[in-house]
Amino acid sequence: MARVAGVGTSTVTRVVQGQGYVAAPTRAAVFAAIEQTGYQVNSVARSLSSAVSSSGTCCDRQFPIHFI
Repeated sequence: MARVAGVGTSTVTRVVQGQGYVAAPTRAAVFAAIEQTGYQVNSVARSLSSAVSSSGTCCDRQFPIHFI
């Protein structure tokens, strides 16, 4: 999305999260890129990067996971 908007990834992050200063034309370019690409927030990816999850975890004995 940053490439489509012609900005850096950190700028897209600031616009999406609504934090920090982003000039109005840049913000408009990011929102246009969001609409053009059909971007939607991936809550699983966000929880992995922030180490905070709003989803539950389910374990099934039928599919064991082995750690080496």
